[in-house]
Amino acid sequence: MPKHGDVVKVDWSKGTQTRVAQVYATLDDIKIDGGYDDVIRRPYTDRESGKSLEPTTDPGRFVEQLHTVMSGSYLAATKLHDDDACPFREEETLALESIDTG
Repeated sequence: MPKHGDVVKVDWSKGTQTRVAQVYATLDDIKIDGGYDDVIRRPYTDRESGKSLEPTTDPGRFVEQLHTVMSGSYLAATKLHDDDACPFREEETLALESIDTG
């Protein structure tokens, strides 16, 4: 299975984060299992290069860098990882401090 990033919804009042989507790179686009497609698919600015980071232009880089550009107080993305190393393998909701988003 290819590496993926998780998109999580942060609930500060409960101190939890819940996975709402998994994002994978394909040859010419990204695949999203879950919700928030419009937010995930929007173009971001790559913080390393300053160039536009778009899912259809360079899907691999987009998924690899998503955690650096989607790190808000409501939605955040995790670093790219294998399914075996996925923090959400057992549970869809985890404590805030238990995953690495940046």
